[in-house]
Amino acid sequence: MGTGELSLNMTFGENIKALRKLNGWTQQEVADRAGLIRSHIGRIEHNDIKECTFGTLLGLAKAFSVDSREILKIAGIEELCGDCNTGEPLRDLALDIRVFLAVDWPGLNDNEQELLRLAIRTVKQSKDSRKRSSDTSGADG
Repeated sequence: MGTGELSLNMTFGENIKALRKLNGWTQQEVADRAGLIRSHIGRIEHNDIKECTFGTLLGLAKAFSVDSREILKIAGIEELCGDCNTGEPLRDLALDIRVFLAVDWPGLNDNEQELLRLAIRTVKQSKDSRKRSSDTSGADG
């Protein structure tokens, strides 16, 4: 299923219901794929839930194989995705990291989690080192 079926002219719940029906799935099947309970899907479809959690949105994106940025956009969370085609590297990286942590982190084993922590520490240390070097060279001039 592509993102062409999603519409900003429909409510978020209407979009979710349309995606479910296009796939020929029951609410229970969507719930199972998204890691949610059936009644939650029903409440979303009927617009009884005004704001979904980030994890719920990502679960729905995964269930329907829809790009997470598109699901965030139709949910009206512009501050997370902005214009999904802006090509802003920092915004895209921040969203990719949030998606990764929400969706993939629980499935990582201890070694993979430690490797990711090490990579983050290494990048942070490199950045801090560059900043210190810059501050020192600026003070000399």
